[in-house]
Amino acid sequence: MPTENKPTAPFTTAEELVAGLHWRNKHAIAIKERDALQQRLNAADQRIDELEQDKARLDALDSNCWDVRFNSSPNGDAGDSSINIEVVGHWMDKPFERVIGENYSEDLRAAIDQAMKAPAYPTARPEYSEIDIVGRIP
Repeated sequence: MPTENKPTAPFTTAEELVAGLHWRNKHAIAIKERDALQQRLNAADQRIDELEQDKARLDALDSNCWDVRFNSSPNGDAGDSSINIEVVGHWMDKPFERVIGENYSEDLRAAIDQAMKAPAYPTARPEYSEIDIVGRIP
């Protein structure tokens, strides 16, 4: 049984009380420090996972010689514009350039992820199921 769960005998002298309180305090501090280090370790592990995913995306762009294109389109009279992202692959057959990933929410990672899931010989533009189309409308 762990020592944390064992009941302690009552202190009999003032010195035992002082020593007991001292070590309990030290133990509590050590537990707090351990928990803080565990949280930092968990955050670092999560960050490593995210960076590995980004590395896979960059490797896919590099190994497939894909282009990333950013297109700006105005948002009416608001004076603002939206950035559309396209990942373009190149083929020897027509159409020579094919959009294999795209995102209209300014999310480059989503566009690259879509390109990574594209078929080997896609059509000129990605095809969407009705669920994807409906899901895009705000």
